[in-house]
Amino acid sequence: TQEGRTDVSFTIDPAETTGSANGANGLIAITATPDLPWVAESEAQWLTVVPSYATGAGNGNVAYTVNPNTTVYDRTGTIVITPEETSGLSPYTHTVRQPAATVALSHNGYEFAAAGESFSVTVTVSKNVQWSVEGTEDIEWLSVNGATTYVGPAMVTLAAASNESIYPRSGVITIAGKEFIVSQKGRGVELDYESIVFDTEGGWDSISVHPDGDVAWTAVSSDPTWITITAGGSGSGDGEVIYTVSD
Repeated sequence: TQEGRTDVSFTIDPAETTGSANGANGLIAITATPDLPWVAESEAQWLTVVPSYATGAGNGNVAYTVNPNTTVYDRTGTIVITPEETSGLSPYTHTVRQPAATVALSHNGYEFAAAGESFSVTVTVSKNVQWSVEGTEDIEWLSVNGATTYVGPAMVTLAAASNESIYPRSGVITIAGKEFIVSQKGRGVELDYESIVFDTEGGWDSISVHPDGDVAWTAVSSDPTWITITAGGSGSGDGEVIYTVSD
């Protein structure tokens, strides 16, 4: 057996950098024991170690290039610099963070009318990068009029189908990587009735129902033991609920 070296040292500087969305070159300084070999490798396709700077021994530099970020999403990549295995030292990681093109939406969300309508969102980006509208496939009542993938500034038109329910609904989509909240009002309902006080003998009364559109509805008694719905327990569109009150 033979002991490993104990007189080795190895450091990198800096440990991380933040680049430009347009791409750039970078340099990592290596300070190491004079005869200690090392090798550098990138773990991201958009981050390339210059071949002539990928290996060395002792002090040196690792040069790399960062490709332009052609998306609207920030990204992070790493370069791993590994000292010779027999040194007993662990690999060192240099982290490169790269911002995306700047994106702005004219609106962060919209509430659609119950009857359904279209609404347009203006998307402004700082450069001609590709972006898309995502998540509409998970919201059955919402669609995009036109394309879902764009390059550079554009306008996205969203269309909401008619809400045939009295209940509002909502969801979240992403436009160019930004959250956009969509919601839609439910159909309104008007009831024509009077508050009534029955005598001890009970009786009957009716309630006229007038929903906003041909939507379905139901009527439920809070205590069926003495308030009974005899007709109109459910309906669609205008209707009437008839109930009786027992003795």
